[in-house]
Amino acid sequence: MKKATAFAIAIVLMAIPAVIANAASTEECKKCHEDEYKAWNLSAHYDNDGIIFGKPGPEACIFCHFGSTPRLYSVMYGEVSAESPECEMCHKPSVNGFTTHITTPSEAVPPQNLSAEVCEDCHTKPHHIIYEEWNEYNNSDYDSSSMESHSEPSENGTYMQNNGSESRVTCVMCHEPHSAQLRMDAQELCESCHSYEIVQETEENNSDFYGGPQWEMYNGSIYTNGVHAVNLKCIDCHMATIIDENGEQKLVTGHSFNFDPVLLSDPDSGNICKKCHVTGHEEIPESGDCNECHEVSLANITSSRQEITASKLQELEILQENASTILLTSESNESLEKLTADYNEAISYIEFVKTDGSLGMHNSERTEEELAKAEIIFRSITGEENTYIEVEDAEIAGKEKEEENTVASTGIADLFLIISITAIVMAMSKKKRGK
Repeated sequence: MKKATAFAIAIVLMAIPAVIANAASTEECKKCHEDEYKAWNLSAHYDNDGIIFGKPGPEACIFCHFGSTPRLYSVMYGEVSAESPECEMCHKPSVNGFTTHITTPSEAVPPQNLSAEVCEDCHTKPHHIIYEEWNEYNNSDYDSSSMESHSEPSENGTYMQNNGSESRVTCVMCHEPHSAQLRMDAQELCESCHSYEIVQETEENNSDFYGGPQWEMYNGSIYTNGVHAVNLKCIDCHMATIIDENGEQKLVTGHSFNFDPVLLSDPDSGNICKKCHVTGHEEIPESGDCNECHEVSLANITSSRQEITASKLQELEILQENASTILLTSESNESLEKLTADYNEAISYIEFVKTDGSLGMHNSERTEEELAKAEIIFRSITGEENTYIEVEDAEIAGKEKEEENTVASTGIADLFLIISITAIVMAMSKKKRGK
């Protein structure tokens, strides 16, 4: 084994002289790109050396990082760490190497590669599992009709990512490549794509990606207004993590961004949900079943809410079809134009819920309101009885009756009080006269 390793290293060393002209040290790049250098120099990418598979230095890295020959040259001679991704990892030399770019920068600009596959070189098994989690689209069981992933190419075209064109949401969309830090607050990052209003504002900037109105649905929900036990952000539910028993390595990093209620409630996870949705309260029913009082299981809550929403959407499909039939068979007039406009408004309410994609989990109250408005419109077109209106009218009537009873009760009580006071005054008057 040692002979094989030595032989492989020898081959690389023999190849180095032919390509060494392509290499450029970070110090050379620093002369013109000082800000980028500082960001990289302070990042985890710079100080990321250590023991891999029990072997230090290039002996552990050579087989995986064979393609970056100039880089290995620097590693061999101790100029850089064996694990530190440097400039040439993303910026490839032109035909004449980096030297031409250094002497005449504008004439030989090194092409950059900021694809997720560049990050995969290190952020994959066995070092990390981030790339595998993100790259769901490449899984054999991935179904584009029922699943969504940041790794799935956009059908709408491409959008800008760090001055490059991409059809997927790759690493550099969220992470600045030099510093390896998030480009902005995590919540703002999610909002920048998953918000109808934000995306509308950026359409002029050639942004064709739109994740859905999740931000509008989530904002103002129980997870933001203090009703829920704790306020939650997107990553609290969509970046579930599991850490190994030593607390050193993440076995699940959350880069699939899937909502997994079972994983979120895992008592061995680092997720906030487990605080309530596993143990419940300190005082629990004698039977030990928390669901006697409420559905504490996150999986139960999720399935229950989503089943209700899915059932309502199926009901609305029938109502929509009936309303559509009536409009198609009606004579064209001003009344038809009004009904058609109402019909389209109802469709927009349904599409808002559908494109949100959570089936009520982001905001069950607003989901119910949007679907209720759609039903009212469809039933007004078909002339069918509207259950939502009946409920609303019943509630109003009940409140009015209660107010009437309250007023009546108050009036009787006041009259009784006046009579009592009058009787007492008259009795006292007679007593004085008797004296």
